Amino acid sequence: MSMLISEIEWIEKSSVVDELRQREEHIIIHPMIQGLEAEVIKMCIEEDSFVLKVWNKHSKPDVCFQYQLLKSLVERGIAVSKPFKLWSRWWMDAS
Repeated sequence: MSMLISEIEWIEKSSVVDELRQREEHIIIHPMIQGLEAEVIKMCIEEDSFVLKVWNKHSKPDVCFQYQLLKSLVERGIAVSKPFKLWSRWWMDAS
């Protein structure tokens, strides 16, 4: 996946996305093992790291369920990735 943060047309985003866009040239990309539902990359800037997950339209994942599950686990203090509910035009245009 060679998609840059600035190439994504964000519909809903957090301040984290704006910060990443401003510092995009400093992002170090680490490839990750790909799954059936999505392509994933790890992005690191200094001591911070993020995972960008681009959902595979054909697998028809339940994105809302996965977001709610991660959010619930974080709220319970379980060590999982903190989800950001971010949407892009790509997902909105999915058929």
